[in-house]
Amino acid sequence: MGPAVFLMPFFRQGGIEMDPQRLTSLLALMEEQVKIMNDLSALTQKKSLLLVDGNLDELDILLRGEQALIWQMGKLEERRFRLQVEIASELRIHASQLTLERLVATVPPEYGPRCQTVAETYGASAKALMEANQLNTELVQQAMAYVDFSLQLLGARGPASAQVYSAQGQRDPRDGKLRRLDNRV
Repeated sequence: MGPAVFLMPFFRQGGIEMDPQRLTSLLALMEEQVKIMNDLSALTQKKSLLLVDGNLDELDILLRGEQALIWQMGKLEERRFRLQVEIASELRIHASQLTLERLVATVPPEYGPRCQTVAETYGASAKALMEANQLNTELVQQAMAYVDFSLQLLGARGPASAQVYSAQGQRDPRDGKLRRLDNRV
């Protein structure tokens, strides 16, 4: 006897036949993507703490783990897109028009709740990941601004150069000129 996949009947919705195995595969794949997005969100939150602490060694290790998850997510996304194209073809629409909301409205009622749950968790996970990434982007930008400011202080150039004073509180007469430290750096 062959695999159960071949025994499953196609269901008909509004005159359109759809392979329920494809739908089940799509939903399972998206549930797997949600798990990876949640793992990425956890890593992203940990990354925020490491950025604030300036712990570059731990950050490097974390980034390698994050890279592996992103690679996995990319592979799942490729599979998801292929399934989306196949399902859209069955529904006689373009793949870009196939959303989970549209799928919920198209599939038989027994698939609706799972489609709805996947749509909600997928959206919430993607939003949380986006927000965490935005926070980390801001943290990195602040760190870069601090490094730039520090370099300007060392080089006595740019806006920070006006903040260099002599021991008596007067502006240093060498302000804006190259110093011995500059040449060494």
